[in-house]
Amino acid sequence: MGVTERRIRERLDSRNAILTAAKELFLVKGFEATTLRNIAEKIEYSPSTIYQYFKDKNEIFYTIHAEAFTELLMRLKASEIQDNPMDQLIALGNIYIDFAKENAELYDLMFIMEAPIAFLTDLDDSNWKEGKMAFEYLKKVISDCMKQGFIQETDLDSISYLIWSTVHGMVTLSIRKRGLRIGLSNPETIIDRSFKIFSHLLVKS
Repeated sequence: MGVTERRIRERLDSRNAILTAAKELFLVKGFEATTLRNIAEKIEYSPSTIYQYFKDKNEIFYTIHAEAFTELLMRLKASEIQDNPMDQLIALGNIYIDFAKENAELYDLMFIMEAPIAFLTDLDDSNWKEGKMAFEYLKKVISDCMKQGFIQETDLDSISYLIWSTVHGMVTLSIRKRGLRIGLSNPETIIDRSFKIFSHLLVKS
């Protein structure tokens, strides 16, 4: 490995170390309570070193957020093995739910906290491209369902938003332990049963 390649590798390793440390701290301490100094101390860097890679804490958070969406979208594409779009849509929901349950804290960072959107606002960029990619992927599958007569609704944006927000709501109530507070039996598994009922209603729509 030449000098140039070694330097590129070292910079990539340092960047990844910063992101890994930041994610761990965000999940344990919370975003607001975590400082750049905390991140630097965790990996024995100086705070000034962090600024060689990221503008501020919001940019670090946004990068973690974007990489999590890349992983989610990659997992969603596994639904493409299904034989018809309705089966694919149901598979999408199950994959999404599984991802959220397996990565509850990360899901919180991706969807609940305001910091990634605040970063876009600071850049004067209103385009949340990570969310848009996921939404457009969902819309394509729903559009195929409409074309083949599985869903009768004709307003693609509205039905897509309804489906995403419904599943997101199920997930959020589950990972925030809200089911425990309203007396649900087996709150950890009720999300799966609820999604099956919702899927049945979609097919009948």
